[in-house]
Amino acid sequence: MVEQNMRMRLMNQQEKEKIIQAIKDSKAEEAAQAKLKAQQDKARLQQQMQHVQQKNQYKKQAIQMEEQIARQKIEEAKRRKIQDTRLQIQ
Repeated sequence: MVEQNMRMRLMNQQEKEKIIQAIKDSKAEEAAQAKLKAQQDKARLQQQMQHVQQKNQYKKQAIQMEEQIARQKIEEAKRRKIQDTRLQIQ
């Protein structure tokens, strides 16, 4: 009887240890999944940020180009006015 009780206690202890190990494994798997998700989220965010930065760069270049064209038009208008004034003077 004592031997049977010892076996039952040993079996119960082994079952408890298996359950505890399964819980630890489950928590470790959850942590690994959370870490992977965080890495994926970070990569996605970086990709979005790069896209936004690239878009902003294109907009900035377009604005600079428009400003350059406007300056050229102003300079051309000034040249024409000077040329017209010179022609009127002669």
